[in-house]
Amino acid sequence: MKTKYIQSIQFKDKLVLIHLLTYELKILRNTDMESWIRNELSNIKEEVYNDLKRSYFIVENEDVDKELLRKAQKIFSLPYKPLPYSVCIYLTDLCDLQCTYCYSGYTREMKKGKITQGDVRDIFEAIKKLSKITNISPRDINIALIGGEPLLPQNVDIMQQILHESDKLDVKHLEIISNLLNVADFIDTFKTYGGRITFKATFNGNNDVHDSMRKKVDGSGTYFETFKNIRIILDELPTATIDISILIDKQSDNNVIKSLFKDFDNVGFLENQRINFKFGKIQFLGEYKGLGNYVDNVIPDEDYTVFLLDIYKNNQHINRDMIGGGPLYKLFDLYDNWTGNKLVYPSFKGCDAVYPGRYCFYVDGFIYPCTDIVGIEKYRIGTYKDGFLLNNEFFRWHNFDVKALTKCNSCRYVAFCNGGCLISSDYYNGNFNDVHCENIEKGIEKLVRYLDQEGMLE
Repeated sequence: MKTKYIQSIQFKDKLVLIHLLTYELKILRNTDMESWIRNELSNIKEEVYNDLKRSYFIVENEDVDKELLRKAQKIFSLPYKPLPYSVCIYLTDLCDLQCTYCYSGYTREMKKGKITQGDVRDIFEAIKKLSKITNISPRDINIALIGGEPLLPQNVDIMQQILHESDKLDVKHLEIISNLLNVADFIDTFKTYGGRITFKATFNGNNDVHDSMRKKVDGSGTYFETFKNIRIILDELPTATIDISILIDKQSDNNVIKSLFKDFDNVGFLENQRINFKFGKIQFLGEYKGLGNYVDNVIPDEDYTVFLLDIYKNNQHINRDMIGGGPLYKLFDLYDNWTGNKLVYPSFKGCDAVYPGRYCFYVDGFIYPCTDIVGIEKYRIGTYKDGFLLNNEFFRWHNFDVKALTKCNSCRYVAFCNGGCLISSDYYNGNFNDVHCENIEKGIEKLVRYLDQEGMLE
């Protein structure tokens, strides 16, 4: 019998089979294709039949199929060792930009301003206690400083204290997620820190596209100013690195990206070993849809992989390590597996907020498990002001188990969605355990048809 874990895509001259647990791909032609379609498996040529059976496209019975899933879950659901969790410290929820796609308005009725020096002390006390609970040294965790905009001039004193507390805990690496417009005000402060800082900045395309989306409150653009401030970091902070995130939407066609990378090349960013580039997808996980009609510009999840692969194909400056992300990020694993770039495998651990865990210390004094939901009362997993305490909501996240979801275990795509986004499930269906499903089937089909069009399935 055919395994349950197959998606087939039929062309005029061939049938493509994808194993949804192993990510392996097989192509059947002529009489073998017809025999498979008619479910006359015994008529498939012996050599092809044996290969399909050896690769578990053909199994003896349903028990073998169930055992395949159990083995996959056993291997890929439990960590071999604890991994360092991540910490996000929100210096403020205020920002000097008004980006058209920003989700910061989502259910945040009141702006809280910035954290205090007392808050910083409480946060680092909480980090020390988390270290004891998880047996992960503070020096090994990833701490990201975020906002709003963390590098507002009024936050210099708070940044100084955070760097001082980080040095006391021997934290070796900090990330600062910023628009970089005010970085010059912080350079002397950054020079006092004993560890390495990675700055994370965003571009949305070339000058025209970027400045139409990432605007200052007065409506002016930020494109060339961001370039200038990246150069300041490179010149003034010799141990700092910069991650440039290129967040794309429907406007980000090949010409826009080529223009952006030409500008990167002209100023020497592409050859600089301290700068890394990564593409990502603008998306909304809740009711907030950006300013005006921006949501119409969002690339549908099932189209994103092909959209980005086409940009990759048409730009000599883009390498494979730069592309990925999106809710259907596993489609890039399929691509890697079929093109021989690397070994890939499924995951049943849940999202990063489930394992290894994320702790977002927000300006309201509470802790949240995900950056998309800070400030939303029902998602609080603890508090840090005047004492660190985790609540029952934390245990609901911490104990989330993809294997326990009946809907997932009966679904052939379970190895692709990893249980899905808990926030989307709760938003759309009112329950973490009532999974909101992405259109993985359509995404796989579009990827396969694109690869065939590019001659990569021969």
